[in-house]
Amino acid sequence: MLTVTELWPFFETGQRRADQLLSAAMLAVLAVSRLAFLPRGPWEQDEALLACGVMDFDPAHHMPHPPGFPLWIWLGRLVMRLGVVGEPLLALQLASAALSLLGLWALFVVTNRWLGRNLAAMTVLAAAFIPGVWFHASRGFSETPSAGVFLVALALWSVTRNLVASSLLVTAAALIRPPLAPFFAVVVLLWAWEVRANPKILGKAALWSGLLVVLSLGPLILEAGGWEFYWWAFQTHGQYHVALLGTEGFSFPHVGWVRGLGGLVPAVFVGLLSVVGGLWLGMQGKVKLAPNLLAGGFLIYLLLFTHNRTYPRYWVLAWLLCAPLAVAGLRALLRANVLV
Repeated sequence: MLTVTELWPFFETGQRRADQLLSAAMLAVLAVSRLAFLPRGPWEQDEALLACGVMDFDPAHHMPHPPGFPLWIWLGRLVMRLGVVGEPLLALQLASAALSLLGLWALFVVTNRWLGRNLAAMTVLAAAFIPGVWFHASRGFSETPSAGVFLVALALWSVTRNLVASSLLVTAAALIRPPLAPFFAVVVLLWAWEVRANPKILGKAALWSGLLVVLSLGPLILEAGGWEFYWWAFQTHGQYHVALLGTEGFSFPHVGWVRGLGGLVPAVFVGLLSVVGGLWLGMQGKVKLAPNLLAGGFLIYLLLFTHNRTYPRYWVLAWLLCAPLAVAGLRALLRANVLV
């Protein structure tokens, strides 16, 4: 069961008051870094098209691109319906900033179980200000909110092993960003394998996740003109997308992973540390190597070969997942006196 002590405080100094003050200051810094810098306009056309979709869901006219990012559209509409803001782009940006903050909190929960409270807090601070993570946190794109919801699911699974709730959240992440649905599906299948002896739990997880898909996507398909029209738009855009894959070339310095980390040197350094950290955590028995290598490798494959690999925003989830691994790798090398 997820308890308050899993969530708070972020620091453990031996002084209760100091822990509370440091944790509150850290939370304030993270909140300000997300909410105080909301942009005043779209960064590029995809962000504008998502905002158009909040007002008029029409994937046939790329508002937004098919398959439509259904749950992200609903979240934008919810923010507007609640009266928080009255402008669709700002609604998406505000929702993205809030889910970025929630995702970072979830990342703390996961990392705390691996590295302890203080290192987990430092990891979250470092992850929050990775250039690519910070820049896209307050944008209206789907990458940050999807990553945030997935991290909440990961935290919930790591603490409770509740497949029904965890898979429901992963389904939500997929409905926010459908292009990563194959990765999210692999994660859920790996979790389901752990509880395969309990068909009742598997059935409930499938039922609730399926219901969320129907409730999120069904009304939007009707709004878009019906299933046939929606499917036509999906196929047409899919063919166009596939035709463009690979045309951007493969120059490592231009890959989004590198660009969002600030250059070739930090990208290689973080990448190598992540590999070392993953192996070290596996040898310590804190993570299962085989399923995590499978899921992580599949995510990298999707980002390199089914997305435009040069777009930094597509790599937000990868950066966030690698942050605790890199810190673990640095810790392992320091303990082994490799870097000193």
